[in-house]
Amino acid sequence: MAAFLVLFAIAVLGRGAAHVVGDKIELSIDCGLLDSDSTYKDPDTGIIYVSDSGFVDAGENRVVAAAANQAGRVSPMQSLRSFPSGKWNCYALRPTQANTTYLVRAQFAYGNYDGLNSSSLQFELHLGSDLWDTINVRSDESNITKEAVFVAWASWAPVCLVNSHGDTPFVSVMELRELGNGLYPPVSVSQSMSMYYDIKPDPSFNVSSAILQTAVAAALNSTSLTVMTGQGNVNSYQFKAFLHFADFQNTQIRQFDIYINDKRPGVSPKPYTPQYLADSCVYSSEWYRASDGSHNITLVRTATSELPPMLNALEIYTLIDLDDVTSTFPQDCEFSIDSLPYSCTVKFILYQDNVSPSVRNWDYIFSLH
Repeated sequence: MAAFLVLFAIAVLGRGAAHVVGDKIELSIDCGLLDSDSTYKDPDTGIIYVSDSGFVDAGENRVVAAAANQAGRVSPMQSLRSFPSGKWNCYALRPTQANTTYLVRAQFAYGNYDGLNSSSLQFELHLGSDLWDTINVRSDESNITKEAVFVAWASWAPVCLVNSHGDTPFVSVMELRELGNGLYPPVSVSQSMSMYYDIKPDPSFNVSSAILQTAVAAALNSTSLTVMTGQGNVNSYQFKAFLHFADFQNTQIRQFDIYINDKRPGVSPKPYTPQYLADSCVYSSEWYRASDGSHNITLVRTATSELPPMLNALEIYTLIDLDDVTSTFPQDCEFSIDSLPYSCTVKFILYQDNVSPSVRNWDYIFSLH
């Protein structure tokens, strides 16, 4: 059987370091940044960005067209890394700690960087060997953002761009944030999830602080609050909804029942009372399907409640289907990464069977410098 291989390089070069904020890892990569040793602080967000040279060893540094720059793009979106060669090209996001939960965010801004004025581009984004999402880029879009939550299985996390439709993959920004392990209990080493839809006050990584800032509530005399979303026919997806609450007062009773697509979440108390100035989360205990892509979140006021229902933030995730074949776990190669001197590069080889694409496994070789 014919097969192809993709070189996945983990450059252990002592640069491109993540930052520690509090006791949490924060890594923000400006992909394709021309100065390979550059580190800068974004004046608008305060986020510190580093070059991607220590996280990937393939692709080309590119910049968006001048016209796109003048459209008001923030600085991380002005550069990108494209991958015209090879079907699989991967970033190694590190450091991560096994069995710790992380959020990874990838952003894509085409900006006519190639001068081709392409009206649409399509390629795949993978978390390891598992399909995270399909990226559909249109020239009239400013940027695309994809987020996923996963539990690390080693001291690095592979994020791969795959030429699945004949178009050149690219990426503008790659970010990694360590989360508290209690924030998304359903996530595990064997179960990751991708952001599908969210309503929250700001695009920050910290949901807990964001939900304490604002909320939406039904009118004072209303008995229910309903949030309906729909994004087309996605009957192949499995969904899980996370509802975030924090009440701003504690002088009156606020109490309501929660329904997700007319069903009560299995872990939701009955009835539910938001905590005062403390974030809490209710989520669907099982993955569910929405054949028409519609999601109906309804909060129904109880008879004893003095105040209408409220909601601070809503997130809907889809399940990332994991390959049912061999995966690489820490015991397979962790020693070979962490014990190497900084002058070494570890190259992982992903073998994929062209006839049966689900059959994949990992191997590795050493390249000493």
